[in-house]
Amino acid sequence: VFISNENIEKLAQYDWPGNIRELENYIELIVNTEVVPDIYNLNFETNPVAYDNSKLQSSDFVLCSLKDLEKDHIIKVIDSTNKNITQAALVLGIGRNTLYRKMKEFHIECYAS
Repeated sequence: VFISNENIEKLAQYDWPGNIRELENYIELIVNTEVVPDIYNLNFETNPVAYDNSKLQSSDFVLCSLKDLEKDHIIKVIDSTNKNITQAALVLGIGRNTLYRKMKEFHIECYAS
């Protein structure tokens, strides 16, 4: 994920009222969603229900369950490796059998083209 100089400047100037935990949550969000949301539009409260969707722009990301996020990421990785399961498992940092189990769990079909 590319972080622009403008976003780096915003991150450096941000007050981080939640301290290091808020920073950790923000970085995890970037890694999991593969986008850099505007820090000033996020609300990192301990209760996930407290997120205010109205502050999020459609270009940022969509709130979804962790399972949905995991499924979408697995599909993206499989597609980006041209449906090579061994390569996809390496990219995901899991074993092939684990990937096959997750594909079965999420009903992901993979046919090499």
